[in-house]
Amino acid sequence: MQNLNRLKHALSKLNIFSAFFFTSTLLFTFTLILLSGCASPTVKTERYFWPPLPDQPRIEFIGAYMNQYDFPRTGSQGLLESLAGRVDPVVLDRPWGIASDGEGKVYVANTNGRQLLLFDFNNSKVTPIGAEDLFSAPAGVALDGTGNVYVSDFKKNKVFVF
Repeated sequence: MQNLNRLKHALSKLNIFSAFFFTSTLLFTFTLILLSGCASPTVKTERYFWPPLPDQPRIEFIGAYMNQYDFPRTGSQGLLESLAGRVDPVVLDRPWGIASDGEGKVYVANTNGRQLLLFDFNNSKVTPIGAEDLFSAPAGVALDGTGNVYVSDFKKNKVFVF
């Protein structure tokens, strides 16, 4: 009988120990779950494009041009500049419209400068187009297939054709 009482006593201690062990294990597990939520791995999201992207990108940054001195200089141009000096550049001031003929000429409506500028990449020149006070606020530029240049002026409410 005494052995039976010892066995019951040992089992009750074992139950208390197992309950304590189970509770501490459970607390440790919950703590790990809570902490792992803060440092969980990032979920990879897939992005799908339609239409599919081309194999080679079609847009490429070539350069930023603000005036005629942003063009690359050849040896003779640099020599002439050093001898004759630089003239004041034609600078962009709030350009709004832009159009290209695809053959190296880019037309820019320089709104605050009140002019239409032709950036000629073949000759590395910037040239104003039209009379000096022709425009008040040129905003849009468009080209047609015959070489005409259309410029809209929103203050004069006119479209000029060159």
